[in-house]
Amino acid sequence: MIAEFALTPWVFDQTAHHNSTEDWRIWLSTLAHRMFPQRNLCPVLVTDLSGLWTEAARKFVDQISDHRAKGYAQRLFAQIGARLVRRQLAPGAVNPAREDWWAQAGCRASTVELIDRLIATAGCHATLTGTLSALRSLADVEDDRFWQDISVEWSPLATVPAQVATLRKLSLHGEFVWLATPYATGARHDETPFACAMIRDVFRRPRGFDPPVEVELHTQRPHVGTVAEHLDAVCEAVLPYLPKAQTVRHVVWEKLLERIALAGVFTTTSTGRKHAPRWGVHMGHIARKHEAQSGATHEWKQLNDDRVGYWFGQFGSRGHNNFVTSEEIRR
Repeated sequence: MIAEFALTPWVFDQTAHHNSTEDWRIWLSTLAHRMFPQRNLCPVLVTDLSGLWTEAARKFVDQISDHRAKGYAQRLFAQIGARLVRRQLAPGAVNPAREDWWAQAGCRASTVELIDRLIATAGCHATLTGTLSALRSLADVEDDRFWQDISVEWSPLATVPAQVATLRKLSLHGEFVWLATPYATGARHDETPFACAMIRDVFRRPRGFDPPVEVELHTQRPHVGTVAEHLDAVCEAVLPYLPKAQTVRHVVWEKLLERIALAGVFTTTSTGRKHAPRWGVHMGHIARKHEAQSGATHEWKQLNDDRVGYWFGQFGSRGHNNFVTSEEIRR
């Protein structure tokens, strides 16, 4: 499933690896290969503490003199740039000139909301491992166990809590989150419980995380009953899961075949605010109530950047003749 890493900028510091330059090259290459297993596909988000990470890491990348290591580092740094997610620093002294401060700050951030891997140089790890048990050494990336449960394909249990948990990074970091669940009709026996649980999870953000700007639920028009009845039923089901003063836009389509979760951020352009879709998941099957004790699993897949863009275009094209209507659900 999709995970979140925090790397100290010293991962890119050649002087921190002067006794193991060849190993360092291998670690950088391995990190890049495992984080980006396919073109435009990365099952990892990277923590940016209060916007300080990029500049600190860039300085180390620019100073690398080893030609091969610099090539690995530059590619990895560039790829990470599109996968950064912002977290606020916890209160306290800020000392970005020290690697141990970055390691400690990352561990504190992880106690607020889990960061799956906290990675430092071998030297920093050796110094702090006694007090920061979650800290990992860059050398660990060669061990397959380091990458356990981090993949572009996974098979969650067919239970609502298990499936919602695998999408937590999208729920936590998406400035906008769009959820396509064709058979969420407002009933308890279909995809409605999953949709409601996801909506609750998107708004369940700890202090220091901005609330989502935009949340949408996309469903298919039922074969029985009117569109107005469908809108009312879904509204009644969703309302208890909405915090006060928050909204969800319910979008109804004539035909909706795929189950998709999309998330992204907003960018500012000369023409105003614009969606920038970043992450997407194809949900092969959505858990229903009767499956809770079955032990069944179903294959889910992360979408590459091209497919994320494709589905964003499909769901965003309200002028499409498949579009029926939409309405705002507000508590």
